[in-house]
Amino acid sequence: MLQLHRFAYLDDRTMGVLTYEGDQWWTVEKPWKHNQPFESCIPEGSYKMGRHDSPKFGKNTWHVLEVPDRSYILIHAGNTSADVVGCIALGKSLRINADGVSSSRTALNELMSATEGLDEAEILITSGAISADLKKGADNEQKERPKAGTNRGRKVQPAEEDTESPD
Repeated sequence: MLQLHRFAYLDDRTMGVLTYEGDQWWTVEKPWKHNQPFESCIPEGSYKMGRHDSPKFGKNTWHVLEVPDRSYILIHAGNTSADVVGCIALGKSLRINADGVSSSRTALNELMSATEGLDEAEILITSGAISADLKKGADNEQKERPKAGTNRGRKVQPAEEDTESPD
């Protein structure tokens, strides 16, 4: 079972940690706005998941199923809540100011490898404080980041927009 533990419900985003069999990734979603399509993260609870062949995000994209009043809730690459319209974006680490996640495509590839061979799964979404072990992981990942200015001259690619419809 995948577990998404949300630790910050903010005005412009929801932050969390997704775990599966010892692996861990950071998440960013839309803020909680009472499950409004295209505006809100989905409610906490237990959901079935299946694979979806997404024209935008590719074959075998994880799809959270049976969310009340919602559809096409996918787990895909993205860095901030602006990159999703109700879906869940993964990252390897939190961005410096915790406004999102970084190394999203790497994180997504890791999740896909970890769940290879599964056609269905379950995800449990909860909330609360995060443990010291998870906080330590965030501190370590941020310390390993390059110092400011090391990306000069390199083009940074924005995350793809999430345009699967309907939400």
